[in-house]
Amino acid sequence: MMNHISEAGQLFFAPVTSSRRAGVRMSVVASALAICLFSVVASQAASINYGDFPGATVMYTQVTESSSTDPTPLFGSPTVSGDSIDFTPVNFAATSQLHVPAVDQTDGHLIFGVMANPLATIKNINFEEGGGLTVGGFGTNMTFVDVSAVGNIDIFEVDGVGISKLTIPIDLKFSFGNNGTSDNGEWHLVPQGFVNGAWTGGQLVDITGYLHTHGYPNALGATKIQVAIDNKMYAQSEIDATASIDKKDFGGLSVTVNIPEPATMSLLVLGFVGLFAARRSSR
Repeated sequence: MMNHISEAGQLFFAPVTSSRRAGVRMSVVASALAICLFSVVASQAASINYGDFPGATVMYTQVTESSSTDPTPLFGSPTVSGDSIDFTPVNFAATSQLHVPAVDQTDGHLIFGVMANPLATIKNINFEEGGGLTVGGFGTNMTFVDVSAVGNIDIFEVDGVGISKLTIPIDLKFSFGNNGTSDNGEWHLVPQGFVNGAWTGGQLVDITGYLHTHGYPNALGATKIQVAIDNKMYAQSEIDATASIDKKDFGGLSVTVNIPEPATMSLLVLGFVGLFAARRSSR
């Protein structure tokens, strides 16, 4: 039975008809489906924060991954050797076989900070990744795979001093086995043909050089940055063809730190001391 309020404001009971019961049941089913859909989307959108990882001369901070298409983890928990942070991907792939599914896409987002140890600076950062791909069967250029990795490096601190954020774009370039370079990261059954092998991608970002040409001509390097990169894989096949691509190793992502020469180091120390004294006197 359903409760109603009369015009006099008194509570009274009205019988629930069969049509109302059906409406209630439909409402419950719709709510349950909405909850299930929300749970799936939430699990895919959920991020994993792996925490901080010390390197030889830098600290990787708040290493976090998320995905808009698949449950995480995709990159997996990182390891650090020297000043390189490495990932071993888990189920990071896109596959379409005989048009089932017609299209498959996997999207992984990675974000982390890098802080240089005192008197060290970040000169450049090198991105490297790789995996396998297969494109084959009978079809057209509508059977293909695609890989991309774009993002940015935000610089927040130069030579130990905070600055207004300066952003450097990231856009990795890719090669497919012995078949040459694909500028757009795609491999099509036609005209490129059958392939079953490996792919690699990479980019070396000259952070100090970028600073020199963007308002910091005397900078030794960055001391606090944040890296954000979106890795996408896409596979599409036709009824008699197959296309798949995976990331087997995101390892090789490394940060090379520039250690100033002794004379430059002394000047940098004096600069830090002067900056500290100025801040103390201004209080």
